[in-house]
Amino acid sequence: MPVNSSTFFGGVLSLLFSLLLWKVSFSLSLDWLGASVAGIVEEPGKLMALFLVVNITKYRYILNGLLFGAAVGTGFATFESAGYALRAALADTDLMLDVILIRGILAPFSHIIWTSMSAGILWKIKGAKKFEVSMLKDARFLKVFGTAIVLHMAWNSPIEIPFYGKYLILGSIGWIVTLGLIQSGLKQLKEEKLNILKHERLNM
Repeated sequence: MPVNSSTFFGGVLSLLFSLLLWKVSFSLSLDWLGASVAGIVEEPGKLMALFLVVNITKYRYILNGLLFGAAVGTGFATFESAGYALRAALADTDLMLDVILIRGILAPFSHIIWTSMSAGILWKIKGAKKFEVSMLKDARFLKVFGTAIVLHMAWNSPIEIPFYGKYLILGSIGWIVTLGLIQSGLKQLKEEKLNILKHERLNM
């Protein structure tokens, strides 16, 4: 599945799943969390969209997961930003442009890396095996996925730090986790390449 298709369809599906989960959150009376409840709702929604590609054999590597996660996160952020921009445009055109600019600048620090890290760790746990729901109970997955949820909740919290400090700090934490998974992905490819070379030498 091409990345551009994953971005569009993944974005649409993640929005639909998130809308369903929003209804669940309302029934559970989680509105006391304010805007932070989005972390609990939207991160699982985006993850659910990734289940459509998790079992495609040729996309079994950690880097595949990171890429698909980033694509779905990008699609989700694009549609979400479009909604915010439209709402702002109804009030003021300049406000709409500000919304687009700010959300565009902050995009690499939010949905893109949150979904990427969640997908990356899931692909790492799954490896070449078929996806099983039990993998979602793996401590490694829960740790990274939980981090994504907490980062999202903190991002939406009313706490503010001058000069967009809150977003830069949270984004940096997300990137540290993501870069660690990228390193794991590169190591995985290196080891597989060495195994292929070893196998070829044995068959010479």
